[in-house]
Amino acid sequence: MKICRINCSYPTANSPGQGQIAFYLSSNIPEPQLWITRKQEGIDCSQLPDHVKLLPLSFPRIALSQGRTGFPWRTLKAGYKVLGQMIYFLKSAAHLVRFRPDIVDIHTPYPILGGLFCKYFLGSKLVVSLHGTDILMLRRSWLMRSLLNKADAVLYVSNRMFDELKQFIPVSRLQYIGNGVNMDSFHYKAGHRTKRIVAVGSLKWQKGYSYLIDAVSRVFERFPDHNLSIVGEGSLRDEIL
Repeated sequence: MKICRINCSYPTANSPGQGQIAFYLSSNIPEPQLWITRKQEGIDCSQLPDHVKLLPLSFPRIALSQGRTGFPWRTLKAGYKVLGQMIYFLKSAAHLVRFRPDIVDIHTPYPILGGLFCKYFLGSKLVVSLHGTDILMLRRSWLMRSLLNKADAVLYVSNRMFDELKQFIPVSRLQYIGNGVNMDSFHYKAGHRTKRIVAVGSLKWQKGYSYLIDAVSRVFERFPDHNLSIVGEGSLRDEIL
């Protein structure tokens, strides 16, 4: 069995936390794999085992949530994002044909063109893994909801996503798979506890740190002896600090 994973996020020196789920899936599944990702500074292909081939590709990219919002800016940014995903697919198409995966796993629906190409032209099974803010995008885009319904299976990491997903995807194709934890590294230890709130994750807008900081500031008015620790790296590090 051959698996192709399409995920724009990959751990880098500047942001080691991004793409961790796909990274550990690729590393621990022994079958031959092709991982197509976004080309960015700090990628170290040597981190992956020999049975996983990493293919970094460059393409135009924009975050819909950043910069000016409202019409026509959101429409223009959406068009630019679609263009970027089309270029991403065209650059990957020849590699997909040569690899001929049995399963294509897409992390976030944006690169679904490659998955649909494999499903209908190469006979692959299409699996889409949804994370965090993907559900916000699906609320806005009827087209993406329709395309996502073509997947053979849709995986989601939070049970709160189920009620929305079942409205346009058959329940038989939905599967909850939560984020895993290595119990050899993280386990309960009895002892003194400090009055501290800890948030761990990539420092990017999707994680909602602005809401967290606003919320804990109100908590600390009542409980001034508590502290907040944020652990992670990312583009918002300077802004958060």
